[in-house]
Amino acid sequence: MASDARALLDQLMGSSRNDAGGPNGPSRPSVDAYTPGNCPYYTVWGRDPYELFSNTRSSIGANPLPCSDEARRHFLSLPPDRQRSHPGNVKLLFFLKDLVTKNNRHISQNKQKVREESLDLARRLGSDPVTSFQPGQVEGLVSLCLEYDELASSL
Repeated sequence: MASDARALLDQLMGSSRNDAGGPNGPSRPSVDAYTPGNCPYYTVWGRDPYELFSNTRSSIGANPLPCSDEARRHFLSLPPDRQRSHPGNVKLLFFLKDLVTKNNRHISQNKQKVREESLDLARRLGSDPVTSFQPGQVEGLVSLCLEYDELASSL
């Protein structure tokens, strides 16, 4: 029971949660921008990309690494040239590039499915339903839409 609680506290607050360090706090940060095991994307960007896609159809799962606010603050305190040369920038670039590539592939697959379904529907109907219509059908649809709007506004 105690070991479970300790493991949970370590996960939430870090293993050095009880370090006093002296009267002014720890002498140096226990976690800095270069500490391995922290999310490099959160460290350099300040956002967890995994969280951006949570609860969506395009969910990429949970972040396997913890996001450390302390590492983010340390990163922001670095000089601009050290911020630009931080290895997390390159990792973030490749991660986002991979996400864009996967999403573009998914979009292309969905577009192809729509094309195939449209062609299948055209074959079954004998004509393309989008381009083959009678002018009276459009006018009838417009009048039905106007009637619907009137009914909806009277409710």
